[in-house]
Amino acid sequence: MKSELEVFRKGRESIVEQMDKLTIDQLNEIPEGYTGNIIWHLGHMVVTHRGLVYQLGGHRSGMEKEWLLKYVRGAKPEEKVDQAEVDFIKKRLIEQADEFEADFDEGIFPEEYREFETMTGFVIRNREDAISFSNFHQAVHIGYVLALVRAVS
Repeated sequence: MKSELEVFRKGRESIVEQMDKLTIDQLNEIPEGYTGNIIWHLGHMVVTHRGLVYQLGGHRSGMEKEWLLKYVRGAKPEEKVDQAEVDFIKKRLIEQADEFEADFDEGIFPEEYREFETMTGFVIRNREDAISFSNFHQAVHIGYVLALVRAVS
């Protein structure tokens, strides 16, 4: 399971490196043919990880409802994000990796989870499923972000 945590961290570190190369306008830009922007995908990664790994395991999301609704599946960017929110998302991307490792080491994640079927048809039933699917989900959105980086550069 330690390798899953390392995959999660490396994904977060690599995407923050990409963020650092972009302007706030590029992070907010929705290129023609796309429905989202880079910063929305990054905020969505933060929100979804908490939902998959923490909430399905019986823990609170630890996030404000407004923020959750802004980045939940099915939401779209409604307005440009300011620098303060960009900085918050960037900080949370890395902090979540630290928290995830510490919480895993403390054993806060139960063996069994509230069953949840994802959009891909994968059913999360336990801690391993939640962590594996969180990494899969993150990889999908990193792919979107990389495509958007090419489109806005």
